[in-house]
Amino acid sequence: MKKQNLKFNSRVKVAVLTLVLLQGSGCVTNPERHRASWEPVVPPVQQKKILTNGSIYQASLGDSLFTNDQARRVGDIVTIKLQEKMSAKKNAKTNAKKEDKATLPLIPGLSGSNIVNAFSGTTNDIGDSTKEFKGDGSAEQSNELTGNITVTVVEVYPNGNLRVRGEKHVTINQGDELIRVSGVIRVADISADNTIISTQVADAQIVYVGNGGIVANSNEQGLLGRFFMSALWPF
Repeated sequence: MKKQNLKFNSRVKVAVLTLVLLQGSGCVTNPERHRASWEPVVPPVQQKKILTNGSIYQASLGDSLFTNDQARRVGDIVTIKLQEKMSAKKNAKTNAKKEDKATLPLIPGLSGSNIVNAFSGTTNDIGDSTKEFKGDGSAEQSNELTGNITVTVVEVYPNGNLRVRGEKHVTINQGDELIRVSGVIRVADISADNTIISTQVADAQIVYVGNGGIVANSNEQGLLGRFFMSALWPF
């Protein structure tokens, strides 16, 4: 009767431990992605300039006769051509080996050969062990993003540079996609058709996220998969 109770108690403990580990594995998640809000970007309110009472020319309303209609004021728009391509690769290898050997001097009289070996100074091996560890890991990632997005000038710096910001929200079939771009650009880099390449954007923050669909869900592990790959798995 006692043996049956011990077996039952051990099974209960194993079951409880398994449940605790499974609940803890739920806390093991992938690194949190940048959650960008889908609210429209509203340029900050700028104080109106005081108009001078010039009879012919007013500087606040002046415009160049020899330049194209490019973005240069708060509220103007400019199109950014996304041409981003990045790749990264990393390899790591680890090798470790340790050998142990234990010997014991031979005792004369146990056998004829031992007597001879005792006088000759030889020893008898009683055991040896070898420990070896090999680790090999590699990671490779490549990303490419192309397309166009139109952003809004939200700030003009004293040196003439423009801070731009914008986003595009697209819903296709089963998934939602959001792209957000912000950074600082120079007016001189804006082409005649009011476009600029993304590689010319300083302090660029480019966010591209997707929600739903087969592709987004296929890259995430399930509950048991995260548990077996986490540090909570003892084996």
